[in-house]
Amino acid sequence: MDETENQRDELDVRPIESSIESQGLVKFSEEPTLSRTARNFSWLLIEKGVRLLVGISVGFIVARYLGPERLGQYSYCVAIIGLLQFLPEFGLDELIRREMITQPEKTANLVVVATLMRLMAGTMSYLVIVTFALVVISDSTEQRMLLILGAIFFQPAPMVAASWFHARLESHFVIGSLVFSLLVTAGMRLLFVSYGAPVEAFAFALALEFVLGSILVALCARWKKFPWNLKAWDAALARGLLRELWPIALSAFAVVIYMKIDTVMLKVLHGANVAGIYVAAVRITEIWYSVAAALATSVLPMLLRKRERGKIEYNFTLQGFFDLSTGLAYLFALPVSWLAALIIKVIYGDHFLGAGPILSLHVWAGVFVFLTVARGQWLVGEGLTRFLLTTAVIGALSNIVLNLVLIPFYGGIGAAWATLISFSLSGCLTSFFWQEMRPIGWMQLRALLVPILGWSYFVRFWRKGIRRTTRHDNRD
Repeated sequence: MDETENQRDELDVRPIESSIESQGLVKFSEEPTLSRTARNFSWLLIEKGVRLLVGISVGFIVARYLGPERLGQYSYCVAIIGLLQFLPEFGLDELIRREMITQPEKTANLVVVATLMRLMAGTMSYLVIVTFALVVISDSTEQRMLLILGAIFFQPAPMVAASWFHARLESHFVIGSLVFSLLVTAGMRLLFVSYGAPVEAFAFALALEFVLGSILVALCARWKKFPWNLKAWDAALARGLLRELWPIALSAFAVVIYMKIDTVMLKVLHGANVAGIYVAAVRITEIWYSVAAALATSVLPMLLRKRERGKIEYNFTLQGFFDLSTGLAYLFALPVSWLAALIIKVIYGDHFLGAGPILSLHVWAGVFVFLTVARGQWLVGEGLTRFLLTTAVIGALSNIVLNLVLIPFYGGIGAAWATLISFSLSGCLTSFFWQEMRPIGWMQLRALLVPILGWSYFVRFWRKGIRRTTRHDNRD
């Protein structure tokens, strides 16, 4: 689950040279050093670390308080919102960052176009969820939660500013805003638990976290001279973005389907109690997914520059990116899988003991999530976004079919198997389906062998990269 932002500013659309300097973007000719990338990644990791701590200290307290039944209801509503979130997100984040980095003179135009597109899409999404809640959902509690959570659809519009900050490698403004909103709403959740609040209160806290975070990022962006000017609207740019982003948006929808459909199907086929137990396990696994997004956000500017510097250096960096991503996934999956039953008992208590075997299996899907996110950066950088849609659709369809086959017989364990198989198929095996993607498929396969190759290889690989980057920095 992840976030983004925006707001208004007074900057005019100025000549290219002065606007690049005033916006402070990382110029395409400028090398984003490994140290600068690592610094930006460390800021992103701070947010993920705080989110992890809050998830452990507050999120699990809330889950214990709600119990399997109400947790299942709450998670079902969150999953329904997630299925529509691809509309206001519009798959724009990677494209915005890429264009801001490679064509900084278009930043003001990109900001206005992306913001208005997301605002219109968010309004449409909210109208759809209102109709769904009132027409399809019969439970009044779930209706209220859907109407409250629908406010999340308006968050992506102001979060265009977050892409601007990420492109400048100034993620600390985004991180500070998101962490503050997280801590405020975490305190609210604890108060709700202590006062015995209904489940709808926790839906309100989640919606507030998204909205408050986006407002704060927008305010930071305004302070930093965010180039907001309605006169910068560019219809041709909007049409061009739509042509390129529709496969990204649809692939995001497909990804959401195979990330969230298991919760929805479990709730429909087995009830809220079984869905709640499954969600308890999945929440532990998905905490680590945000690290993959943080790493990818920080590495993309460096990958784009390495691509211009030559194929050898670009491929070297790509392999290191895949190795690091997979190594981080293994670092989490191995101990969690081994200690799954104990982790569930300590965190959730006896009511959720059935989540132990699910967690032990489901956590391995994270390895393929990390590989999928890493490959996504390569596809965006290469302009091969059409494969994002195809591979995501393969993952979504395979997950739905496997869930239909396995859930009726095996419940949550069946859903975990469906997730693991579909993630491996979509995120890794599909790399060998098309000739253009096969080189990256072999990189992914080599990355999967990181534990076998040994950590000494891993350390040598990155020391070599650091020495090479340092030499280049000294020459500059």
